[in-house]
Amino acid sequence: MSAFLVEGAVRWSEADASGRFHYANALLWAVSAEYLQPFLAGDAYMVRLWVERLGNSSVTYGWQILSGEVPAVEGRHSVVHVDATGRAAPISATLRAGLSGYLMGAG
Repeated sequence: MSAFLVEGAVRWSEADASGRFHYANALLWAVSAEYLQPFLAGDAYMVRLWVERLGNSSVTYGWQILSGEVPAVEGRHSVVHVDATGRAAPISATLRAGLSGYLMGAG
């Protein structure tokens, strides 16, 4: 099995206020998406985001990019809550309560 590898160093512009790599930058490499129809320059769109799964230390988000009411792109990605040492840590009750309001399936 072969894999594409690229090396680099985290740039300041890729870090959040705490100095950690901001998860949104990972979406440049690690996002699951299905492209259903193209967008053209100038097309309007709307993004729909929801929580698909709320684990002990991770959250899986589902999302769609809509052209009008029609999904043009659908995808999902997971993020892991970490502690100050960078290790996976349980999601706090406060965050869990806030996220649970967005827990649903696609659509």
